[in-house]
Amino acid sequence: MDSTTPQPAITAHEPIRVFDQAIKGKTLQEYLEATTESTGKQFGFPGDGGNVTYYSPQQIGWMAQGATKIYRDAGLPCEPQVIGLRARSSIEWVVSFLALIRGGHTVLVLSPVMPLEKIAILMQKAAVDIVIDGTKDWHSLGEKLEKNFIAIAPADKLTGKLEYDNDSYRQSWTHIRATDPAIIMPSSGSTGLPKLIPKTHIEVLTKLAAMPTRVLEWRYFVGSWMHYIGGIYCLLYTFAKDSPSVWPSESTSFDPKDYQKILSHSAPDIAWFNPVVLKLASSTEEGLEVLRRCKLVVTAGQVCPKQLGDNLVAAGVRLRNEYGMTELAVGLGSVPGDTDWEYLQPDPFSAPHVEFRPLPRTEGSAQELYEFIVLPTHPTQNKALANDEDGAFHAGDVFIKHPNKPLFKCLGRASDDFKILHRGQLVWVNVVAYENCIMAENDDILQEAVVFGNNRPYPGVLLFTKPGCRLAVGSVVERIWAAIQRDINGKLPVDIRKSMILVVPDFIMPRTGKGNFIRPEVYLRNESIIQTAYDTDT
Repeated sequence: MDSTTPQPAITAHEPIRVFDQAIKGKTLQEYLEATTESTGKQFGFPGDGGNVTYYSPQQIGWMAQGATKIYRDAGLPCEPQVIGLRARSSIEWVVSFLALIRGGHTVLVLSPVMPLEKIAILMQKAAVDIVIDGTKDWHSLGEKLEKNFIAIAPADKLTGKLEYDNDSYRQSWTHIRATDPAIIMPSSGSTGLPKLIPKTHIEVLTKLAAMPTRVLEWRYFVGSWMHYIGGIYCLLYTFAKDSPSVWPSESTSFDPKDYQKILSHSAPDIAWFNPVVLKLASSTEEGLEVLRRCKLVVTAGQVCPKQLGDNLVAAGVRLRNEYGMTELAVGLGSVPGDTDWEYLQPDPFSAPHVEFRPLPRTEGSAQELYEFIVLPTHPTQNKALANDEDGAFHAGDVFIKHPNKPLFKCLGRASDDFKILHRGQLVWVNVVAYENCIMAENDDILQEAVVFGNNRPYPGVLLFTKPGCRLAVGSVVERIWAAIQRDINGKLPVDIRKSMILVVPDFIMPRTGKGNFIRPEVYLRNESIIQTAYDTDT
């Protein structure tokens, strides 16, 4: 068949052939060129009332052509460079991502809730002057940062069939090598300023190729948002899938009835959630039944409350707890449906190349702590991210070992920056600012004030009174509550509730040789009272 003969459209009934063909490409551009001819309704996006609108990869390809014209008219250059993309998960995000990649650009993925000062620093580091922005403050951000922020092209302006010239686009790809960055992801920022993590074409394609082809036939419910690396991998895989993926965005109604409607309509084989949304999804018997029918229910991105996970496993849900970082080419996961779902293990491919290394024991330690390390022998770990002289990458999280099995549970980071999912929005909180406010005029009665709540809906504070403190617990709470109302609530990013002030007398603080308290150890030793506080708080 010569090149002038119309090629038959790839249908949604041959995904494995399409995927096998696409994954052989050397770049993401080649992969997407091979997977955007499908006419299957593979991308679903909920709207008001829980109704879902579906799009095919072919439609998205046409829409991306229209978006490219809009963006170029607004200043997007034809010459490939690094371009920012900042928006909530939506059809517009997918279309814009495809338009940028197809044009040969590298995409800097920015969270729509990232603070302005962090956006400015990341843009400077990545040499980004143009951002496609889907938030309502796109124009004011552009003025404040003196950069070209272009409003994201709305889907209703991109209807109709718009053919594009593949040969013209390929000219933008000729310079691209498999080892060049296709995507730049900021890290989570839980250790301070997010770092720029480049994901090369070969790294992305290798990750896609490692997915078992059987899941090409599965229906997805994707609660991992598109500005997270897990969400992007699901997006790329969906282009080659045989069955639909539904993407509730960060702005999807959290009304339980609407959410249950979306979930039931999706009838997923595999569903991804953060713990807050997982709790919502399982809050009714109808939602729980949908989860029971799933081949796999994944919780990731935040610490899943023990009671929630235990209840789901007891109800027959095949729950898998996953741990990962943007910097890592390896993740950890629990055995689906296992009662020890909090405890994780590496996949067989990565197991020989990772290590849980014991940390030095401290006075009063409850049990031995471990740090997770990716060794320099790992075949796909980005060596440029090594943070040890021997080429290893230390993840910065602290783990404990299962008493009887070679499994490990993540306690959290040994850092001072928290992520709080406040009213459905992600907020970065530096807990030291909170702790300093509390300690400023109360160090006469307190050893330490330690804020908790990383990856929770709201924070709380542990008050460790000094030995010999004569104030009653209630009096301590009232005194600290006055300081919180005066110096924290309404002034710092997230308020502290009075019910989340927990007094802990007669506690021996675990400290480093320099006298600093060891945050993960404090949380471990007070895990039960923290969990009880969240379970009972209304």
